[in-house]
Amino acid sequence: MSGEEARHAARSLRMREGEEIAVGDGEGRIYTVALEAVRKEGVRGAIRNVRLVERERPGVILSQAVCRAARMDEVIARAAESGIREVRPYLSPRSELSSLEKAASRLPRWRRIAREASKVARRAWPLTVTDVVDWGSCEDTFRGLSLSILLWEDERASGLRGLLPLVAPRLLGLIVGPEGGFSSDEARILEDLGAVTARMGDLILRTESAGPHAAMVIRYHYGLLEPAGGDALG
Repeated sequence: MSGEEARHAARSLRMREGEEIAVGDGEGRIYTVALEAVRKEGVRGAIRNVRLVERERPGVILSQAVCRAARMDEVIARAAESGIREVRPYLSPRSELSSLEKAASRLPRWRRIAREASKVARRAWPLTVTDVVDWGSCEDTFRGLSLSILLWEDERASGLRGLLPLVAPRLLGLIVGPEGGFSSDEARILEDLGAVTARMGDLILRTESAGPHAAMVIRYHYGLLEPAGGDALG
């Protein structure tokens, strides 16, 4: 390791020669490495073994309406911690940012937060953040998904748990609206595109917490909160 990674290992983590650490390659492989040299200029070690962590099923895809800067940062960090596979930001009619260009300018920051939060969570497969799409292309939020669930506070009949299939699908989508939520017309548009609406009980969650909270419920439902015998998530 070199650069900022090496400085962080030597100064902040206080790693020492002889220690064994886990190093991920971002594609599911976790290496056990015995450290041979630890300097702020560079860290060197020898690989002792390697294991492959399979991706979790279902992979949760969060389609998140772009919200205010601090709240969107929170969405990304919490998404990484809750095991969400991918965040797909989109501009809704009520998003704070009115232009696709302004929203897209924040992508490097969101991706940096995703990378750092994934490290803290010891994820074998880091969270990815896709390019921002606008409301007119909202059908992209359904790309490749077995099921897309729209979390909507005005839903009166269906709860999240009742919509989850018995057998975990490969990819499961969550759609979260902006601050203030979706209007009825906006929700109907998404339903017409194939989404199903669900409510998470009687509590109203903030836009930055709804997706990560729902993701943890889904992971619990499919038994993904049990220890896997390793030190990294899929």
